[in-house]
Amino acid sequence: MKASVWGQARYLGASAGRDWPIPPGDFDREAGLASYALATDLLQMGDELGYDWVSFAEHHYTNGRLTPSPIVMASYMASRVKRARIALLGPLVPTQNPVRIAEETAMLDNLSGGRLVVGLLRGTPTEYQVVGVNPAETRARTQEGIELILKAWTEPKPFGWEGMYYRYRTVSVWPRPQQTPHPPAYALGTSMETAEFAASHHLGLGISYEPFDFAAEQSRHYFEQCAAHGWTPDADAIVYRGRVVVAESAAESAKLHEAPGGQARPRTVSQTTHYIEQIESSRRSISHYGKGPVWNFIGTPDEIVAQLREAHDVAGIGVVDLAFDPPPGDEYHETSVLAKKLMRSVELFGREVLPAMREI
Repeated sequence: MKASVWGQARYLGASAGRDWPIPPGDFDREAGLASYALATDLLQMGDELGYDWVSFAEHHYTNGRLTPSPIVMASYMASRVKRARIALLGPLVPTQNPVRIAEETAMLDNLSGGRLVVGLLRGTPTEYQVVGVNPAETRARTQEGIELILKAWTEPKPFGWEGMYYRYRTVSVWPRPQQTPHPPAYALGTSMETAEFAASHHLGLGISYEPFDFAAEQSRHYFEQCAAHGWTPDADAIVYRGRVVVAESAAESAKLHEAPGGQARPRTVSQTTHYIEQIESSRRSISHYGKGPVWNFIGTPDEIVAQLREAHDVAGIGVVDLAFDPPPGDEYHETSVLAKKLMRSVELFGREVLPAMREI
């Protein structure tokens, strides 16, 4: 198995608003600088410890991830991370210009020396509200957009595109991606439709936060569809994003398992978001919407190794993209303490879990 450090760039300052959207007036500039500095340190440490990827995602109007433009963060880190792959997981396809995505990712693949990994996704209901896209169109927009990006990466001659949602008289992406035929690419999403689309287009599949039994159902369907389309995906085909908290002792682990983070929790959202989630609920488990347990991997390094083995054996997961969290406690409200604990968690995982993962 392989491991990735997710560069969340979590906001380290206090915020009066906890529900989406976070009021802009809550932003403290010094805390913002400290937040990006910590994210940079975590990713550089991950690279030095031997993590396979460092990853970036797109989120808006939130203090949980200060990366509304993941391509900016990925480009910034590409010159500082020397060995790990740069995983852009990823641009929100239905809210952007697919040709622009193709251009920027091709450029970054060259700047990073051919280390780019790209995950293309539909996004969450809150993201659609940022640009005012019709939620009913987002699945079709995403699939058409991905098809356009794949052709823009690989077509050697200028071409036109007349689709349902995108129309271009001329597409001629320059530069070409450094990798041939294009960077490793994934379709990200927790639905059977995403699994089918990924398989039919020879893409990897990305799953986020779901319990292993739900992930196993989706990945099993993906592998069946790959076989039906006449190809066999490699060991990295399933990437799973999950939250992890690493305990330094068995006693600390026992406290973690008793903490509220291991249990389902209530959540407040707008009526619009709630309505969209109800529509999508038949395709996704409640964990995807933040109603399940907070942590997907939890405990001592040995316990986490066992959980990773289960993820691999049950759901075929080949890459885990990890959002590191500190153990709960009031003392972590102090920024310097929180930063040290997160650094320690990335280090502990890298030194004690990564070597064992190579054998899974």
